[in-house]
Amino acid sequence: MADGAKCPNLQWCYHLYRKMFKKEYGEPTGLAMIDALRSLVAKYNEDCGSVCAKVETFGSEVVVVLCSPLMKRVHEYLKASGEMLFLDSGGMMDRQNSRVFTFLAPSVAGALPMGMIITSSESEDVLTFGMKELLTTLPSCAFYGRGTQGPVVGMTDDSTAERNSLKNVFLDIILLLCLFHILSALWRYVWDSKHKVDPKNKEEIFLLFKQWCLTKEEDDFKKRYNVLLADPRISGNKHLKKHIEDLCGRASEWALCYRNHLLVRGYNTDNYSEAAIRRFKEDVMNRVRAYSLTQLFDFFTTRLEAYFERRIADVLNNRKENYWKSKHFIKASKLERLKCFQSSRDNMFIVHNTEKKPTYIVDIELELCSCPVGFNGAPCKPQYAVIKDFNLSSTQYLPFEDVKAKAILHKIMTTTAPRPGWYAPLKSGPISHCNEVNDGDVDGNTWHTETCETASYSGGKFLEP
Repeated sequence: MADGAKCPNLQWCYHLYRKMFKKEYGEPTGLAMIDALRSLVAKYNEDCGSVCAKVETFGSEVVVVLCSPLMKRVHEYLKASGEMLFLDSGGMMDRQNSRVFTFLAPSVAGALPMGMIITSSESEDVLTFGMKELLTTLPSCAFYGRGTQGPVVGMTDDSTAERNSLKNVFLDIILLLCLFHILSALWRYVWDSKHKVDPKNKEEIFLLFKQWCLTKEEDDFKKRYNVLLADPRISGNKHLKKHIEDLCGRASEWALCYRNHLLVRGYNTDNYSEAAIRRFKEDVMNRVRAYSLTQLFDFFTTRLEAYFERRIADVLNNRKENYWKSKHFIKASKLERLKCFQSSRDNMFIVHNTEKKPTYIVDIELELCSCPVGFNGAPCKPQYAVIKDFNLSSTQYLPFEDVKAKAILHKIMTTTAPRPGWYAPLKSGPISHCNEVNDGDVDGNTWHTETCETASYSGGKFLEP
C-alpha cells in the first residue's frame, strides 16, 4: 500500500487522466477547446469522405452541426423523413451545458436521427443560423428527395424559437403542436394557485378541456368550445376563460379535427422525440455529463451512431422488445373477420368486415385507409390484412417476414443492400441468388457465382441447387 508504483494516490491518477484527456480532446474550455473541436471535426469529415459536420461561430456562440453518414442514409431511404419531422432539444449532457437540437423521423425502429445542432444558446437567431448551416451538410436527396423544401409536417413542443426557426428555413412546412404538451400545460395552469381555480372544479375542468381537444370533427369541436366557455366554472374565472380563448386561436396547430387532411400517420404527440432524448442520456451518455463539447461531439459520432445501428439490427433480426405493444404490430387474431379483395384500380383494395359489416378502401401505395384509424395514414387493421393476404411490403409495420422492408432498413444501417436471401425466413422455400459475379473468401474457402442459382434450406443447412 505504501509503494506508489503499485498503488498510486488519487492525485496521481487525476493528473494522468488529465494528461491523457488533453492529448485526445484538447483543453476543456476556451479558444483551445474550439481549436481542438475544429481538428476533430476535420478528421471526422475526412474519415467519412464528405462534409458531415461543421463548427461555426455566431457572435459569441459556438454552433456545431452534424449529419452523420447514418443520418444521410435516413434522408435517402426512409420515406417518413419527407413526411414528418420531430424537433426536440435536450441539455445537461456536458460541462458547458450545451443544448442539443435533434431532428428525428419516425420509423418502425423508433425515431431515427436526421441531423443535430449543438449550441449553448436557445435564441431564435442562433437556432436559425444552425439550421441553415445544417442544410449545407445534408445530401442532395434530403428529406426523401424534397431537398431544401424540407418535410411536409413538423411537430414540436410550444417553443417559439424552434417553431420560428423552422418556418424561416422551411417556408412551406406545416407546423403542429404536440397535443400532450397542450394538455399538460393546461393541467399546470389549472393547478397554479395564482389563477384562482376552485379546487373542487379543477379535475372536471381539465376533463372537459381534454374531451374538447380530442374531438375529431370540426363542427363538434366548435360546439364543444361554446359549451366549454358557457360552463359557469370557466366563465366565472376571467383568467381561465381568456387562456382557453387564446388556445382556441391556435387550434389549427394542436386540435385533432384540423389534422384529418394531413399525413401524420397517427403521430399526435412528440413522444418519439422525447423518448429519443432520454435514450441519448441513458444508453449513450450513461447519465454522465461529457467533460467538454469536444468529447460530446465524439460521443455523438461514435456511440450514438452505434446505438442506432443496434436498434435497427434488433428490428431486422426480429428482436424488438415489447413488439406486441407497438403500434406497428397487429395480432393475427384481430384480422380473422377481415376479407380482402383487389380493386380494379392499381394498388387499391377493398376490405370487408364480416362481423360488423363495414367496408373500407385501402390505398397500399400511399399507405392510407378509409377507416377512422388509417384515415390520415396511421397503421390500421385493414392495411395490415391486405399486406398479409397479398404478401405486400409496407413501411408501416414491423417487418417480421417483409424482406423488401428489411432491405431498406439494412441499407440505412450499413450503406449496402443485403445479399439476396439474407433476411428470408428459414422455412420460406427456395432462395434465389443474383447472377452477378461475387468473389470472396469465407473461412479460408473461395466462393464464386456467375449465374443465377437457387439453393434450398433443409435440415439445418443449405442444399446445392
